[in-house]
Amino acid sequence: MDVDTYIVTRRSLDGVLHVVETDAQLTFEQASEYIFKGEWDRVVSVQAYNTVEGWSQDRTEDAALEVARWARDEGYLPRPALEFVDAVDQELANEVRWLEV
Repeated sequence: MDVDTYIVTRRSLDGVLHVVETDAQLTFEQASEYIFKGEWDRVVSVQAYNTVEGWSQDRTEDAALEVARWARDEGYLPRPALEFVDAVDQELANEVRWLEV
């Protein structure tokens, strides 16, 4: 089946990295929304891959941009989402920091 698959990695409170269990049908937009809403906290990376086409790609920066877009559109930014954006791109985080709730 030719489909893009996303893997989200987060850091637990004890510092260990874990892959978030996701549905195989998870889209990039859904992953970004879950990060924005704080459903996943301490997110470290978002990776995309397609085994049929034979590629993988780091989508972490794209996810941070998408989370910032969500914040601007919705008018607020949960702390876990801000922490994610800040870890990826401090300049971008400074642009949306005022929306933190």
